Amino acid sequence: QLAETLQDLEPELVLPLLRRAPGEADRPVPGLIPLDDIDGWRELVAFAFAARGYEDSAAVIRPLALTALAGQAADGQLGEAQCALLVRRVLQRHGWSASARLLGLTGKGAARALLREALQPLVRQYGGAPVETLIDALAPGVAG
Repeated sequence: QLAETLQDLEPELVLPLLRRAPGEADRPVPGLIPLDDIDGWRELVAFAFAARGYEDSAAVIRPLALTALAGQAADGQLGEAQCALLVRRVLQRHGWSASARLLGLTGKGAARALLREALQPLVRQYGGAPVETLIDALAPGVAG
């Protein structure tokens, strides 16, 4: 668990350690929400595309973040700051203020907004068409 022994490693050191071999890159890590778990995906969509609180959704966000960072999903879709925030806030469980400070963000609100922005393409990629229906229901007007 990164929140314990590896909590103080810098994100740029953690990211290469998480990477899987090319043949294993897109295999989900244990704990990723199955596509038929509509409630789990609803929680992810509600945080990433609406206003659900992070603490209410953290348990479903962690496996998605780990799967994306361990595979190739984050490559080209996420910026350096987004990947660093996924490591610091989600995997290492640093607080909002400390995570924002590390990334040079103005505060908790900016860090939350960046995390939502980072999760949106990942939710779409791993959730596929069934999740698009949830996005339309929970966050109407959000273009894909």
